[in-house]
Amino acid sequence: MVLQCAIQPEAEEDSGLISSAVRRLTDENLVESDAFASLTITFCPLTGATGIVPSPGRIFLDDGLRAMSADGLAEVIAHEWVHTQQFERLGQREFKCAYVRAVTACGGCQDRQHALEAEAYATQDRIRDQLLGRSGITPPD
Repeated sequence: MVLQCAIQPEAEEDSGLISSAVRRLTDENLVESDAFASLTITFCPLTGATGIVPSPGRIFLDDGLRAMSADGLAEVIAHEWVHTQQFERLGQREFKCAYVRAVTACGGCQDRQHALEAEAYATQDRIRDQLLGRSGITPPD
């Protein structure tokens, strides 16, 4: 499935939605403006995941996210962006090994019990709360 994503051209409307979501993050100063300069973000059919970072500088988002609002997509992109930062911090080999070790340690989880995912979910939650707060909606407790 990921191989298909690597060779599948991105639709023009997809890049517009992704660009809008990234602009929400950078225009609101929720993420540094240059954070996405070297990233390629593409929609792709994924199974069992909303997004994946298969290699440094590359984010695949599940096709099912195309129906999301720019703000909704922004929080998912922020989550995956954290994984790109983990790649940079740990290096490609160590990131992949640490990810698998954490999956094993938590019994196969890929949720908040997973150390690397917990960091990404914390950022996603913060971004969601900030975007909701700026749109006049009170975030839930």
